[in-house]
Amino acid sequence: MFRQKSAAKNFSVDDLPSNRKEVFFDRIKNQFSVFALTGLLFFLFALPLLVTSFVFDILVYLQSTSEGGMSDAAYYSYLVLFSGIRIPCLLILSIGCAGIFRIYRNLAWEIPVFFKEDFKEGVQKNAKPFLIVFFLLGVLGLASEAVLGNLALYELVRYLPLGILTGVIGPMFLVSLNIFNLYNAKLFEAFRLALRFFFGQFFKSVLVYILVISPFALAFISRFMIKYLVAIPVIILLVPILLFAWFLFNCYLFDRYMNKENYPEIFDKGIHRKKGL
Repeated sequence: MFRQKSAAKNFSVDDLPSNRKEVFFDRIKNQFSVFALTGLLFFLFALPLLVTSFVFDILVYLQSTSEGGMSDAAYYSYLVLFSGIRIPCLLILSIGCAGIFRIYRNLAWEIPVFFKEDFKEGVQKNAKPFLIVFFLLGVLGLASEAVLGNLALYELVRYLPLGILTGVIGPMFLVSLNIFNLYNAKLFEAFRLALRFFFGQFFKSVLVYILVISPFALAFISRFMIKYLVAIPVIILLVPILLFAWFLFNCYLFDRYMNKENYPEIFDKGIHRKKGL
Protein backbone atom coordinates (compact mmCIF):
# COMPACT_ATOMS: atom_id res chain seq x y z
CA MET A 1 0.00 0.00 0.00
CA PHE A 2 1.23 3.50 -0.82
CA ARG A 3 1.03 6.12 1.87
CA GLN A 4 -1.27 8.94 0.81
CA LYS A 5 0.41 12.33 0.57
CA SER A 6 -1.10 15.05 2.67
CA ALA A 7 -0.95 18.78 2.14
CA ALA A 8 1.61 20.70 4.16
CA LYS A 9 -1.28 22.76 5.55
CA ASN A 10 -5.00 23.01 5.15
CA PHE A 11 -6.14 25.29 2.35
CA SER A 12 -7.75 28.54 3.46
CA VAL A 13 -9.09 31.73 1.93
CA ASP A 14 -5.81 33.40 2.83
CA ASP A 15 -4.09 31.18 0.25
CA LEU A 16 -6.09 32.73 -2.59
CA PRO A 17 -4.44 35.50 -4.69
CA SER A 18 -4.77 38.80 -2.82
CA ASN A 19 -3.36 41.08 -5.53
CA ARG A 20 -2.81 41.02 -9.29
CA LYS A 21 0.79 39.94 -9.01
CA GLU A 22 -0.37 36.84 -7.14
CA VAL A 23 -3.17 36.31 -9.67
CA PHE A 24 -0.58 36.39 -12.46
CA PHE A 25 1.70 33.75 -10.93
CA ASP A 26 -1.22 31.63 -9.74
CA ARG A 27 -2.66 31.38 -13.24
CA ILE A 28 0.74 30.67 -14.81
CA LYS A 29 1.28 27.87 -12.30
CA ASN A 30 -2.18 26.31 -12.39
CA GLN A 31 -3.45 27.14 -15.89
CA PHE A 32 -0.32 26.88 -18.01
CA SER A 33 -2.04 24.55 -20.50
CA VAL A 34 -4.52 27.33 -21.29
CA PHE A 35 -1.66 29.73 -22.02
CA ALA A 36 0.00 27.12 -24.24
CA LEU A 37 -3.24 26.66 -26.21
CA THR A 38 -3.77 30.40 -26.62
CA GLY A 39 -0.13 30.65 -27.72
CA LEU A 40 -0.65 28.05 -30.43
CA LEU A 41 -3.83 29.80 -31.49
CA PHE A 42 -2.08 33.18 -31.57
CA PHE A 43 0.68 31.65 -33.69
CA LEU A 44 -1.83 30.27 -36.21
CA PHE A 45 -3.57 33.63 -36.59
CA ALA A 46 -0.20 35.42 -36.76
CA LEU A 47 1.15 33.00 -39.39
CA PRO A 48 0.15 35.13 -42.43
CA LEU A 49 1.94 38.09 -40.83
CA LEU A 50 5.03 35.98 -40.17
CA VAL A 51 5.07 34.62 -43.72
CA THR A 52 4.77 38.15 -45.13
CA SER A 53 7.65 39.33 -42.95
CA PHE A 54 9.73 36.29 -43.93
CA VAL A 55 9.20 36.90 -47.66
CA PHE A 56 10.17 40.56 -47.19
CA ASP A 57 13.40 39.58 -45.42
CA ILE A 58 14.23 37.00 -48.12
CA LEU A 59 13.73 39.53 -50.93
CA VAL A 60 15.80 42.17 -49.15
CA TYR A 61 18.56 39.63 -48.48
CA LEU A 62 18.67 38.44 -52.10
CA GLN A 63 18.67 41.99 -53.42
CA SER A 64 21.32 43.13 -50.94
CA THR A 65 23.67 40.26 -51.79
CA SER A 66 23.27 40.64 -55.53
CA GLU A 67 26.02 42.19 -57.62
CA GLY A 68 24.50 45.66 -57.70
CA GLY A 69 23.40 45.62 -54.07
CA MET A 70 20.25 47.36 -52.86
CA SER A 71 19.75 51.11 -52.71
CA ASP A 72 17.96 52.83 -49.84
CA ALA A 73 15.20 53.88 -52.23
CA ALA A 74 14.63 50.26 -53.30
CA TYR A 75 14.59 49.07 -49.68
CA TYR A 76 11.95 51.60 -48.65
CA SER A 77 9.88 50.77 -51.73
CA TYR A 78 9.80 47.15 -50.60
CA LEU A 79 9.01 48.28 -47.05
CA VAL A 80 5.98 50.32 -48.12
CA LEU A 81 4.75 47.56 -50.44
CA PHE A 82 4.87 44.95 -47.70
CA SER A 83 3.32 47.35 -45.19
CA GLY A 84 0.28 47.39 -47.46
CA ILE A 85 0.28 43.58 -47.75
CA ARG A 86 0.51 43.40 -43.95
CA ILE A 87 -2.91 45.05 -43.42
CA PRO A 88 -5.09 42.00 -44.29
CA CYS A 89 -2.70 39.86 -42.23
CA LEU A 90 -3.36 42.13 -39.25
CA LEU A 91 -7.10 41.74 -39.78
CA ILE A 92 -6.71 37.96 -39.56
CA LEU A 93 -4.70 38.34 -36.34
CA SER A 94 -7.37 40.63 -34.89
CA ILE A 95 -9.95 37.83 -35.07
CA GLY A 96 -7.68 35.54 -33.07
CA CYS A 97 -7.02 38.25 -30.49
CA ALA A 98 -10.75 38.93 -30.15
CA GLY A 99 -11.30 35.38 -28.89
CA ILE A 100 -8.06 35.05 -26.92
CA PHE A 101 -8.64 38.25 -24.94
CA ARG A 102 -11.98 36.87 -23.76
CA ILE A 103 -10.24 33.77 -22.45
CA TYR A 104 -7.79 35.95 -20.52
CA ARG A 105 -10.71 37.83 -18.97
CA ASN A 106 -12.15 34.56 -17.67
CA LEU A 107 -8.75 33.42 -16.40
CA ALA A 108 -8.22 36.65 -14.47
CA TRP A 109 -11.74 36.67 -13.04
CA GLU A 110 -11.75 33.02 -11.88
CA ILE A 111 -14.41 32.10 -14.41
CA PRO A 112 -14.07 28.48 -15.59
CA VAL A 113 -12.56 28.42 -19.09
CA PHE A 114 -14.35 26.46 -21.80
CA PHE A 115 -11.85 27.11 -24.54
CA LYS A 116 -13.93 26.67 -27.70
CA GLU A 117 -17.05 28.36 -26.32
CA ASP A 118 -15.15 31.26 -24.74
CA PHE A 119 -13.12 31.87 -27.88
CA LYS A 120 -16.30 31.94 -29.98
CA GLU A 121 -17.99 34.30 -27.50
CA GLY A 122 -14.97 36.61 -27.62
CA VAL A 123 -15.00 36.73 -31.41
CA GLN A 124 -18.71 37.50 -31.43
CA LYS A 125 -18.33 40.38 -28.94
CA ASN A 126 -14.94 41.80 -29.88
CA ALA A 127 -14.47 41.14 -33.60
CA LYS A 128 -15.85 44.44 -34.91
CA PRO A 129 -13.86 46.86 -32.70
CA PHE A 130 -10.74 44.68 -32.90
CA LEU A 131 -10.93 44.65 -36.71
CA ILE A 132 -11.21 48.45 -36.73
CA VAL A 133 -8.26 48.92 -34.35
CA PHE A 134 -6.00 46.51 -36.25
CA PHE A 135 -7.02 48.08 -39.57
CA LEU A 136 -6.15 51.55 -38.26
CA LEU A 137 -2.85 50.18 -36.95
CA GLY A 138 -2.05 48.77 -40.39
CA VAL A 139 -2.98 51.96 -42.24
CA LEU A 140 -1.06 54.19 -39.83
CA GLY A 141 1.92 51.83 -40.04
CA LEU A 142 1.80 52.07 -43.83
CA ALA A 143 1.62 55.88 -43.69
CA SER A 144 4.48 56.05 -41.17
CA GLU A 145 6.74 53.87 -43.28
CA ALA A 146 5.84 55.84 -46.42
CA VAL A 147 7.06 59.00 -44.66
CA LEU A 148 10.13 57.09 -43.44
CA GLY A 149 10.91 56.16 -47.02
CA ASN A 150 10.81 59.75 -48.24
CA LEU A 151 14.56 60.36 -48.28
CA ALA A 152 14.10 64.01 -49.25
CA LEU A 153 12.82 64.85 -45.75
CA TYR A 154 14.96 65.61 -42.71
CA GLU A 155 15.73 62.46 -40.73
CA LEU A 156 13.86 63.68 -37.63
CA VAL A 157 10.74 64.36 -39.71
CA ARG A 158 11.00 60.92 -41.33
CA TYR A 159 11.02 59.11 -37.98
CA LEU A 160 8.46 61.33 -36.22
CA PRO A 161 5.26 59.54 -37.41
CA LEU A 162 6.72 56.14 -36.49
CA GLY A 163 7.67 57.50 -33.06
CA ILE A 164 4.15 58.83 -32.46
CA LEU A 165 2.64 55.53 -33.60
CA THR A 166 4.87 53.53 -31.26
CA GLY A 167 4.82 55.84 -28.24
CA VAL A 168 1.28 57.27 -28.24
CA ILE A 169 -1.10 55.53 -30.64
CA GLY A 170 0.25 52.03 -29.93
CA PRO A 171 -0.47 52.08 -26.19
CA MET A 172 -3.81 53.78 -26.84
CA PHE A 173 -4.79 50.92 -29.16
CA LEU A 174 -3.57 48.26 -26.71
CA VAL A 175 -5.53 49.68 -23.78
CA SER A 176 -8.62 50.21 -25.93
CA LEU A 177 -8.65 46.50 -26.87
CA ASN A 178 -9.27 45.59 -23.24
CA ILE A 179 -11.84 48.37 -22.90
CA PHE A 180 -13.75 46.75 -25.77
CA ASN A 181 -13.15 43.36 -24.16
CA LEU A 182 -14.82 44.36 -20.87
CA TYR A 183 -17.26 47.15 -21.69
CA ASN A 184 -19.67 48.27 -24.37
CA ALA A 185 -17.74 51.34 -25.46
CA LYS A 186 -17.85 53.42 -28.61
CA LEU A 187 -14.66 53.68 -30.64
CA PHE A 188 -13.49 57.23 -29.88
CA GLU A 189 -14.73 57.04 -26.29
CA ALA A 190 -12.52 53.97 -25.82
CA PHE A 191 -9.55 55.80 -27.36
CA ARG A 192 -10.11 58.81 -25.09
CA LEU A 193 -10.32 56.67 -21.97
CA ALA A 194 -7.29 54.62 -23.02
CA LEU A 195 -5.13 57.74 -23.31
CA ARG A 196 -6.40 59.08 -20.00
CA PHE A 197 -5.73 55.83 -18.14
CA PHE A 198 -2.35 55.15 -19.74
CA PHE A 199 -0.90 58.61 -19.21
CA GLY A 200 -2.57 58.92 -15.80
CA GLN A 201 -0.14 56.25 -14.56
CA PHE A 202 2.60 57.21 -17.00
CA PHE A 203 5.73 55.60 -15.55
CA LYS A 204 4.08 52.32 -14.59
CA SER A 205 2.25 52.19 -17.91
CA VAL A 206 5.40 52.84 -19.96
CA LEU A 207 7.34 50.11 -18.13
CA VAL A 208 4.61 47.51 -18.67
CA TYR A 209 4.09 48.63 -22.27
CA ILE A 210 7.80 48.25 -23.06
CA LEU A 211 7.71 44.76 -21.54
CA VAL A 212 4.67 43.77 -23.60
CA ILE A 213 6.12 44.98 -26.92
CA SER A 214 9.60 43.58 -26.16
CA PRO A 215 9.17 40.63 -28.59
CA PHE A 216 9.32 43.17 -31.43
CA ALA A 217 13.03 43.48 -30.61
CA LEU A 218 13.42 40.28 -32.65
CA ALA A 219 13.04 42.46 -35.75
CA PHE A 220 16.55 43.80 -35.10
CA ILE A 221 18.18 40.37 -35.39
CA SER A 222 20.12 40.57 -38.65
CA ARG A 223 20.28 36.83 -39.37
CA PHE A 224 16.72 36.27 -40.46
CA MET A 225 16.75 32.47 -40.10
CA ILE A 226 17.73 32.83 -36.44
CA LYS A 227 15.11 35.56 -36.08
CA TYR A 228 12.25 33.27 -37.13
CA LEU A 229 13.53 30.23 -35.25
CA VAL A 230 13.51 32.33 -32.09
CA ALA A 231 10.20 34.01 -32.98
CA ILE A 232 8.18 30.78 -33.01
CA PRO A 233 8.74 29.78 -29.34
CA VAL A 234 8.53 33.43 -28.28
CA ILE A 235 5.08 33.76 -29.90
CA ILE A 236 3.78 30.46 -28.54
CA LEU A 237 5.21 30.61 -25.01
CA LEU A 238 5.99 34.23 -24.12
CA VAL A 239 3.44 36.39 -25.95
CA PRO A 240 0.38 34.83 -24.21
CA ILE A 241 1.93 35.49 -20.80
CA LEU A 242 2.76 39.09 -21.73
CA LEU A 243 -0.77 39.71 -23.04
CA PHE A 244 -2.23 38.30 -19.83
CA ALA A 245 0.06 40.56 -17.79
CA TRP A 246 -1.16 43.48 -19.92
CA PHE A 247 -4.78 42.53 -19.22
CA LEU A 248 -4.14 42.45 -15.46
CA PHE A 249 -2.38 45.82 -15.60
CA ASN A 250 -5.30 47.25 -17.56
CA CYS A 251 -7.67 45.95 -14.89
CA TYR A 252 -5.59 47.88 -12.35
CA LEU A 253 -6.02 51.03 -14.45
CA PHE A 254 -9.75 50.46 -14.90
CA ASP A 255 -10.25 49.85 -11.17
CA ARG A 256 -8.30 53.00 -10.31
CA TYR A 257 -10.11 55.34 -12.69
CA MET A 258 -13.49 53.83 -13.48
CA ASN A 259 -14.66 50.56 -11.90
CA LYS A 260 -14.95 51.51 -8.23
CA GLU A 261 -17.60 54.14 -8.88
CA ASN A 262 -19.17 53.08 -12.18
CA TYR A 263 -18.74 49.29 -12.28
CA PRO A 264 -18.45 48.08 -8.66
CA GLU A 265 -19.47 44.55 -9.67
CA ILE A 266 -16.12 44.05 -11.41
CA PHE A 267 -13.96 46.10 -9.06
CA ASP A 268 -11.12 43.87 -7.77
CA LYS A 269 -12.76 40.94 -9.54
CA GLY A 270 -10.66 37.79 -9.24
CA ILE A 271 -8.74 39.17 -6.24
CA HIS A 272 -9.26 38.09 -2.63
CA ARG A 273 -8.01 41.03 -0.60
CA LYS A 274 -6.82 40.16 2.89
CA LYS A 275 -8.40 42.11 5.73
CA GLY A 276 -6.79 45.45 6.20
CA LEU A 277 -5.46 45.60 2.59
